[in-house]
Amino acid sequence: MLSYDPTRMFEPLEYRELISEAMLEYMRSQEMSEDPDIRDVAHFDFYLNSEGYHRVTTRYVSEEDEAHMKAVGYRILEFGKFYWEDVLHALKVYRAHYGDLDVPQDYVINESVLLEGVGFPEEYEDMQLGEAVAGIRIGDIDGYEDPERRAVLDALGFVWGDKDRYQRYRFVPLIYGLKVYNHLNGYPMPPHNFVVPDQYQWPTWMVGMPLGEWSSIARVQQRMIREYYPERYEMFNALDYLWWLPPGPIPDKYFEPLP
Repeated sequence: MLSYDPTRMFEPLEYRELISEAMLEYMRSQEMSEDPDIRDVAHFDFYLNSEGYHRVTTRYVSEEDEAHMKAVGYRILEFGKFYWEDVLHALKVYRAHYGDLDVPQDYVINESVLLEGVGFPEEYEDMQLGEAVAGIRIGDIDGYEDPERRAVLDALGFVWGDKDRYQRYRFVPLIYGLKVYNHLNGYPMPPHNFVVPDQYQWPTWMVGMPLGEWSSIARVQQRMIREYYPERYEMFNALDYLWWLPPGPIPDKYFEPLP
């Protein structure tokens, strides 16, 4: 079965070619930016390239894979072929060896690292541990506002960084979801209470994703996005995203600084 039915997209082939070109141009602009902050977050947007787009929207999955994708949900995009449990174990190994969790962003568990005897299992080869840490810090990956993950990371002495730059939504799955919603409805503004349904028009891994709430939170955080993530702000604008709409009846906490 297909995890997403491309026949529901308007002129699917032409559209996907255009969006692939737009995504690649976006990637190039980030990686070549003079702003180091923009270059830093560029690494987390690799799912937005043409290959990633095709892979996560149209591929055949077995019933077993479908059940797994629904169980993991949007978190299936977090660590590539690895899972939270793998990354958590790698962080514990890193801390035991180096004495802290100040993982450089370019730190990858490659062959040379494995030969150093740090203690990583061989199956962790190619894990981009530094990017995982950076992604958690800026909100590209669930962490600070996830009680279970935060408790474990706090216990390890995880440094959260500048909370003024923390995105309280997940950017990559949000953009994917808005693109699908836009093509199904003609505009990229889901109601605040919209949760991705278990219907064939939607990618399997998106089922249950709080697309409407994330969209509202992005509007609450629009000034922060424009200041610290201008390339991402332009990605929203490219969708004809309406920043001025009321964000919906979301909890007061989203209007307040993170504790």
